[in-house]
Amino acid sequence: MMETVGGSSSGSTADLVEQYEPLAHHLVADAMRRVPPSVTTEELTSSALTALGEAARLYEPESHGEFAGFARPRMQAALVRTLHLIDWTARGSRSRVPASPDRVHAVQAAVAALPGDRRAVIEGYFLHERPMHLLAAELELDSEDLVDLRTDALRALGRTLAPVLAATGQERSSLGSSGTGSPRISNLR
Repeated sequence: MMETVGGSSSGSTADLVEQYEPLAHHLVADAMRRVPPSVTTEELTSSALTALGEAARLYEPESHGEFAGFARPRMQAALVRTLHLIDWTARGSRSRVPASPDRVHAVQAAVAALPGDRRAVIEGYFLHERPMHLLAAELELDSEDLVDLRTDALRALGRTLAPVLAATGQERSSLGSSGTGSPRISNLR
């Protein structure tokens, strides 16, 4: 994978990522101007950099033309996917439900019951707050597959917790929703 940019030759995926990292940061900064303050720069940056790495890995100059034109829409799509998963409700306006020992135990049991990669995503991303690009590398997934796995894991977690919440008088809506039906666990911490 070789690309000539400004007369110099970029010889590796790592070189392309390093050279175009400022573009990823620019796209994140642009997105941050249009989202609520509850959205974190780190989460968007992680998604953009993961997509940049995937674009660099897949890039073929003969087929794809200029690298920036190939990578930009992939990073923008990753940002949109990530934003779809983020709870757009301002933190102060959320209905917070106190975490009882029973609820904490129920969440721990539900996470433990998730199979391999689902559990790894829930624990890594939400409990250990690991960046998405690191999780993607560890699980050998591209950014789109990791976002899909995270969505799937959250849905499975929500289905597992629904009976527990119903039994304690809490509605499923107390888990929050990103508008796509994906349960959020932010209120369970």
